[in-house]
Formats: sequence, C-alpha cells, structure tokens
Amino acid sequence: MRAAVVQEHGAPDAVLRVVDDFPKPTLGRCSSMMVVRVLAVSLNAADDIILSGRARGLMNNVKFPYALGGDICGIVEETGGLCRHFNVGDRIMASVDFDDKHGMGEFALVSPKRAALAPQGLTALEAASLPTVGLTALQALAQSKVSPEERVLVLGGSTGVGLAVIQLLKDAGVGFVAATSQNSDLVMSVGADMVIDYTQVEWWTQVDSINVIIDAVGGASTMQHCMDVFTARSGRLVSLNPFGIDMEITTKWDAFRAVGGFIKTSCKQRWSRSFKMDVVHFKVTDQRMKEVQHAVEHGRLRPVLDERCPFAFDEASVIEAANILHAHASKGKLVIRVADEEGEAVDEDEDVENDAVHAKTGSSVAFPIAKLVDDGEPNE
Repeated sequence: MRAAVVQEHGAPDAVLRVVDDFPKPTLGRCSSMMVVRVLAVSLNAADDIILSGRARGLMNNVKFPYALGGDICGIVEETGGLCRHFNVGDRIMASVDFDDKHGMGEFALVSPKRAALAPQGLTALEAASLPTVGLTALQALAQSKVSPEERVLVLGGSTGVGLAVIQLLKDAGVGFVAATSQNSDLVMSVGADMVIDYTQVEWWTQVDSINVIIDAVGGASTMQHCMDVFTARSGRLVSLNPFGIDMEITTKWDAFRAVGGFIKTSCKQRWSRSFKMDVVHFKVTDQRMKEVQHAVEHGRLRPVLDERCPFAFDEASVIEAANILHAHASKGKLVIRVADEEGEAVDEDEDVENDAVHAKTGSSVAFPIAKLVDDGEPNE
C-alpha cells in the first residue's frame, strides 16, 4: 500500500519517503483490532521528536521503517473476531499506537481502545487533528484543578495543545487567561484575554498574581521564571513536557542527566514549597477518546487547522509538512489528506482549494499564511 515512511532518524528531506509497497495491515482470526481505511492524518510535536532522533536516548530502539503520524480519521474496513464497539463502515478518529507502525498510509491497524467515532459535523481533516491535542488538553485541564476565579497563563499559546487548552479554560468559566505567542490574532480568536509576545518582552515580567501555569513549551528555564508570576506560594505548574520541545537527548548519558536534572529541580521545588508542579499523564483510552468526541460535539472544543491544509499525499507535500513541523512554523494543526470522504485515493494533481476554503468556513479555525510565523514557541 501507499505510505509515508520514515527510514531512519534524520531530517525529513533525507529520511522521509512516500512508497507504494509498504505492507498493508492484516488481522488474525482472533484479533481485537481493526483495519481502517485512512482519510486524513495529522502531525504532532512527538512525530518530529521521534523522526529527528532528538529523544532517542529516552526511547527503546525504534523499529524502521514506520509510517509517519499517529492521529487519523478513517473508515473501518475490517474488524477482528474479538473487536467490540465498532463496525465496518464506522467513521472514526484514532491515535494509532507506534508499535502498530503508525498511521500515514492507505490503511492503518487500530486498537478500539484508542479510537472513538469521529465527531458529527467535522470533516476528516478536522477529526484527524483532534486525538493527541484533545487528549492532552483535557488531561492538562483536569490536573490543573483550576477554578473560575483563578488567573491562568498558558505558555505556548499557539501550539496545537495551547490553542485547545485556552478554549477549554474559557469554556470552564476561567475569567482571565493569558498566553505567550507571536500570533495574537490567532490566540485571541480562541478566547485568550491577553497575549504576550515573548520575542519582544520577558513574559514573566508582564503578568502578576497568576495562580496556574500550563506549560506547552517546557525546558529548564520555565520553572526558574514561574515564581516571578505566581501568587505568593500558592502557584501550580502543569507541564506537558518538562524536557522541552527542543530537547536533545540522544544518548543514555543525556537521558541520565536530563532525568537527574528534572528530579533535582522537582526536589528543590518541593523543599522550598514555592509552587506545586505536575506533569501531564498522557494516556490513550477509549473513554478519553470519547471525552474528546463529546467536547467537540458539545461546543467546548473546535479544531484549529493551519491555513495551508490540506497537504497532498505525495512525497514533496509530506516532507513540506514535516519541515514546517520541525521548524515550529505552523499555526494550528498540519493535516495530510490521504483519501476523500468516500475513501477514494486523492489525485496528486487535484486542486485542493475547496478543502482549504472549507477549513476557513466550517467549524474549524484557519488564519492567513502571513500570520503563520512559528509553532511551539521554542524560545520562551
């Protein structure tokens, strides 16, 4: 089958190829899995971290080749004998397990425990953008235990998770939500009350009396600046990735130092009682996937797509999307269209203008390319 395949660690241009002979997944007689005909696939920060090898010191040996991307929307093509809750023909969104060779192919092997029905009213592009972002944002909100009267700062406001977190905070009635970003129009459009351009000012000097920080950027400097904005000694920090989105942990020694440094900082923080810190516990379950589905269907969360979506399912376009991800240069999710809504393969030369217009006028949010400067806010 056709798939976007990562052959080894490295830059997208060097190691990412679209091939026509990647093995199609199959099911055993007693399998509990599903084969899904993929309609669209979105990229996440973790895809770049794994592809580049920047975190290979923290990982077991990656088995190459694998198909890029794990967040998909598709149609159930086949179910195993022990598969429950889904039927052939169901339109689902899913987070494909890395051990199942991931999702950017014509077909993907999906566990029902990592899937939910695609939210009603969304395109395949929009549904594919949701799993990791939605799961992470909902978990961050739950662990923050924020109340409406508290003041919240979101670091990395224009990341995919940051945009989702802001929406959920405002839906929960939080009165004041500030965020760091270079793209104030985009972040304000999802509900932020204040946007701080971290490239122009030191973000920790611009707000005070903050009760909760939700950090979508990470890195050693974050905790060092948290006390500057927390109220007295009652602040709470919820971190998505304490090592940072630009981590360089390529050896076991790097991993030892990074983990040791994190433990040291955590112990120091606990000893000083300056603030409480928690790391988001990311776990994919069918129940959590249903929570994402319901959040969208009840108007709490809407997808935010990069204006350049959809990317075509050809080598040049997939590499382009992967390079944008690597450069933190997207605003909203990057989504590749693998097939049309009927499951038919998309003509590589077909004009995708209509899909881009739909993204702007449908339930998702998209912004002009001129405003799309960077993603992940790596220097905060």
